Amino acid sequence: MWTHLRDVTYVARLPHQCSLCGLPIPVRTTYVVRTGVDSGKGLCRMTMHRHCERYTAANFAEEDWEGGPDERGFLQELQAAGIVDSFGNVYKEWE
Repeated sequence: MWTHLRDVTYVARLPHQCSLCGLPIPVRTTYVVRTGVDSGKGLCRMTMHRHCERYTAANFAEEDWEGGPDERGFLQELQAAGIVDSFGNVYKEWE
């Protein structure tokens, strides 16, 4: 069971990795940190590209989060939705 605490948007000063798609979050790009409590793990943080977070907000139900999304499968979903190309580059309208 997950209890959502907050989402905070930052501008990266150091490189990070997206918890959803697995691709790098480059320096000077905006990203979202989601903090919550997982009953089995305690306090948890997810670091996400803005476009990955927006996609999940529009397309994920609560049960889709159980076990966490598979990075490779999630990246394929983003490609099928026209958000990223085959190299993981984000299309302008999703930046």
